[in-house]
Amino acid sequence: MWVSPSGSFCSSPDGARPQRAALPEPLDTVVILGLVNEESDGAVEELFAISWPTRSEKSDGRDWDSAFERLLAFMDRDDAIADDDRPLLSDHAAERLGGAIADEASDRYDFVWPKVSEARARLRPIFDALDAREARAPGAIEAFSRGLGGLRTFHHLHQVLILEWLQGLGAQGLDTPGRLIAEIRLWPWGDSAPRARPILVGFLDHADSLVRAVAAEELGKTFDDIEPQFPEEWAELEGVLQDVKSAELRSPGVASAFIWGLPYRVRDDARLAAWVFDLLVERTGVEPEVRYFNSLEWVAAEEILNKSSAWIPRLVSAGKKDLANWVALSSDVRNREVESQLVGMTHDPDDWTARAAATSLALYYGTTTAAATNRGFVKVQDEQPLYRTFVVYDHDDLANPRILVLYPRHPRRSLTRTEADAAIDLLVPTDLRGNEVPQKALAPRTGRREFSNRTYVNYDLAGKKSPRVRRIAITGNGIQGPAWDPIALLRSRRIGE
Repeated sequence: MWVSPSGSFCSSPDGARPQRAALPEPLDTVVILGLVNEESDGAVEELFAISWPTRSEKSDGRDWDSAFERLLAFMDRDDAIADDDRPLLSDHAAERLGGAIADEASDRYDFVWPKVSEARARLRPIFDALDAREARAPGAIEAFSRGLGGLRTFHHLHQVLILEWLQGLGAQGLDTPGRLIAEIRLWPWGDSAPRARPILVGFLDHADSLVRAVAAEELGKTFDDIEPQFPEEWAELEGVLQDVKSAELRSPGVASAFIWGLPYRVRDDARLAAWVFDLLVERTGVEPEVRYFNSLEWVAAEEILNKSSAWIPRLVSAGKKDLANWVALSSDVRNREVESQLVGMTHDPDDWTARAAATSLALYYGTTTAAATNRGFVKVQDEQPLYRTFVVYDHDDLANPRILVLYPRHPRRSLTRTEADAAIDLLVPTDLRGNEVPQKALAPRTGRREFSNRTYVNYDLAGKKSPRVRRIAITGNGIQGPAWDPIALLRSRRIGE
């Protein structure tokens, strides 16, 4: 038997019965740090060079044995490395061990029930190494559980054995928030979503911010099968939305993780967007930075509110001007409302904000403002008869262009593919761009071109089956500098005369 996060008992493969484990209190984490040096950098490269068979490769097992032996050799390495999320080399080894376990379970046992003794023997040295590392410096167990994200087998045996070990640690007194995080991640909540939801809601007020966020994400995942068009199913979600909102208002840091766990069909629902907007307006606390998770503002701007331009004036009216700007920059919609917001942003005293808005106007609307040109962010070249060119600069480099955007002069005209290719030959000469990188079969339909010096070209096609080009965007990552002078090139020769 082992103890679930709710305190209920469930069967284990061999009937072991550890004592009931109390939920852990947050502990002060003491990390054993060595010096970040060339030796550690080389060890990081060596660790990530360790490979194991893919699901498409047949293996006799010896490749797996070698991979586990090599990974385990890194578990006693407490070298400090330059990584904020994983400060020790052994943290990364633990995460890779989790990934190897998940891949092996899917590869060798996906539709075959393995012997319990065989699976336990494979896991035992890993558990021992994690126990020892966790006693020295908490963090490895949480890293291990993150690596296990791909553990998907129909029999759940590995999941059962790992949960049994995690519960045993709590009973033995070796406990950290990372152990609870691992248990929350691995528990098969989807097997009984109605029972799981109140348990996960209870973790939303936990003292550890990562425990709260992971529980919120798992809570969102329990709605993976929801069909928002059915009122009774949406009503079930609405009750949890209220729980998450209350927890977020008490202590920010759970709503974004919850949204990230929801399926896309819920994230795209207008009712969820309204819930996010209300929450942003009502929330007053400061959201902490939580490892692995973006802020609610980021999720709102990049995933939720950017689906409709109607949120932009509402955010401005609610005193959320900066967020309104972010939504405009991330908007999936191209219309006058978004364009108007971007035009106003080019007057912003903050250079980054103004430059970003100027870039979006040039890229997606084929226009600019006097404010953007006066500040040197964009120049308009009218030397060509077929198209106008917008030359876009970074705010910290007003000498070397970063992006070129070409629009046909007449709004109802488009370029042929031959005309578009000729423009690229003019603006990105072969001696500067290098060889063209072969693209996938989809590239001709998407109009993407790439060159060996990291210059990227995107043709905005008039339709899925149309060869006509409505816009050309050139990102000259590989040819920035005095050798590339697109303005002089534009004046040197005319295309289409």
